[in-house]
Amino acid sequence: MKKIWSKFLAWIRNYAGATFSTTRSQVRGAVQDARRDLPPATRRELIRRSRAFERDNALVNRLADLFEEFTVGPTGLQLISASADEAWKARATASFETWSQEPDLISSHDLATLEKVCARTWFIDGEIFIVKTRTDDPRRNRARVQLLESHRIETPTAMRTEEGKSVTDGVAISPVGRPIGYYVRDGDGAEASYRRIDAANVIHIFRPGRTGQYRGLPFLSPVLNDLTDLDDLQNLEMQCAKEAARIANVIKNKAGELNPAMLRRARMSTGTIDSLGNASTTNTIDHYKEVLGANTIAIGNNEEIQQFRSDRPSVASQDYWDFLMTKICAGSGISKLLALPSSKQGTVVRLESELANCFFRAHSAILATAFVQVWQYAIGNDFTLGSLPSDWRKVTARPPRSPNIDVGRNSSAMLAELKAGATNYELIYAPLGLDPFVELRKGAVFAKYIRDLATEFDLPPGAIAGHLSGEKEMTTAV
Repeated sequence: MKKIWSKFLAWIRNYAGATFSTTRSQVRGAVQDARRDLPPATRRELIRRSRAFERDNALVNRLADLFEEFTVGPTGLQLISASADEAWKARATASFETWSQEPDLISSHDLATLEKVCARTWFIDGEIFIVKTRTDDPRRNRARVQLLESHRIETPTAMRTEEGKSVTDGVAISPVGRPIGYYVRDGDGAEASYRRIDAANVIHIFRPGRTGQYRGLPFLSPVLNDLTDLDDLQNLEMQCAKEAARIANVIKNKAGELNPAMLRRARMSTGTIDSLGNASTTNTIDHYKEVLGANTIAIGNNEEIQQFRSDRPSVASQDYWDFLMTKICAGSGISKLLALPSSKQGTVVRLESELANCFFRAHSAILATAFVQVWQYAIGNDFTLGSLPSDWRKVTARPPRSPNIDVGRNSSAMLAELKAGATNYELIYAPLGLDPFVELRKGAVFAKYIRDLATEFDLPPGAIAGHLSGEKEMTTAV
């Protein structure tokens, strides 16, 4: 009896979420390692569906555009050497700018374009691989990079028996589970071949959600079914709308059906004899149109005509669509206010903007870490720079400008922080895709030109530079 009572007490003290209930649906799943939760077939299916929505779904395209725009920006991430050797720093900056014009092994795209491709592919596929490789051209920096999409990294057919042991979904792992290489599939079908690349030469961009996770998940994974539901609802409502558009008028009578006698051809025509004695037949409907006009019709006794009206999609359907879109945006991590702007209370908008800013900066930092490695690879292989200083690997990567809902207010606050010393020119210019050292030099050139021009025409500098009221303010600004 005591044992039964102790089991009963243990049962009632259990977590409700772990208690079986016949009134709720059961949640599927098992407690196991990440690689077992994400087998290759499951990951490929998630990628397939995610890519399909990118091709055909406007909302997904908008989300991918926003992710690309606010993680790398229109001109790419700004990578600035932080070496204390100013002379070497200037040479390295010039070298990297030249290299960035054509860094890809298999295309002529510049580095900013590659960064955008990486950001967008990461959002849709959940990962992308950057391979550090080389070209044989001796006339220039031979370092190159090559982008590989997710489906190109897979376990070779001959190594299927090693899956989960020495290799996991195309990733070669050490006995302790550390990635030491990647298997790349070249070609398709019977012509496919595999090669292994050491992990030191591969930059794997993805966001692990669990320890022991070797491959990435599409950002849309939690909401793929919701996207399917949204498309299904739209297609079904469109079918109903098309059917409704085909029906212009409805004729009703008390019997609820047409009189078969009125369907006979004779009922729709009238026989007459003209002035010359010739017999002729006139269509009744054409006769009415000719005499009374095209918009006039005649119906029988006990009949009425009504124009067909459709109120679909209903307000409830539209609200449900809006709920699904909100859920999709939340599941992908991007605010619906950015994807589909609408009028909201000011403090709510600022909160949404701040949350979006945190989201984009967190993911921009992952991309920045990857492209800092690209910068180090390119500069480290440029032998024209001579000996490298001890701190040559130090690089500052600045994210693009964050979502801005109040340009004037934020600009005033930024200038106040600059004046108080709470920020600096690098933090201001880099998010705009500009090099602060170049821009400050331009500012100095313009200030000197304005001063010389004012001296030549005997005018105060403020008369030429409209935003300045006098030479004192100009000197302070410079």
